Amino acid sequence: MATETMEPQGRHALIVELSKRLEGVSPQFGKTALMKLLYLLQEAYGVSTGYRYSFYTYGPYSQEVAADLDITRLLGGVNVEFFGENPSGYQITPGQESQRVLSSGREYIDSHSQQLDKLVDLFGGFRARDLELRTTIVYLWKNFESNAGGDREELLGVLRELKPQFSEWEIDAAVEELQGTGIIENIER
Repeated sequence: MATETMEPQGRHALIVELSKRLEGVSPQFGKTALMKLLYLLQEAYGVSTGYRYSFYTYGPYSQEVAADLDITRLLGGVNVEFFGENPSGYQITPGQESQRVLSSGREYIDSHSQQLDKLVDLFGGFRARDLELRTTIVYLWKNFESNAGGDREELLGVLRELKPQFSEWEIDAAVEELQGTGIIENIER
């Protein structure tokens, strides 16, 4: 997916929209989950967000997403709270000014409502760990030349090397799931 310039208001509204749609759906909608869901929205559902991703320890990462989350928080669009309990992490919820921030990007949100519905329906209930695995699979499928032929066994081998914390069964199941929904096959390489 080629990146293109998108108005910051649209990106901030997108973060608010996800915080609203994932209330009561996501087991913990935090920074990692946001990062991974925006990656899937862009790469699996073709929504041009303009974010550029690189591969890091926990899969695809964009400094721009982190910056937009901070700005959206400062605008009052979302609250970001840290929880030190097990599991520790962040929780993103709609903020006091969520409606105002959302209204500034309403046209963008409305034009991508179907893709957002699909994203939340399929991935909204996943933990950050599960999203990490799935976005890593999508990233590898899309970006690594060694997978240009779509060789499943080669993809699984690379995944096992990069993600030893996941069992072979977890990796196989996630690949099958992404193939079954057509997400992997529909991604342009």
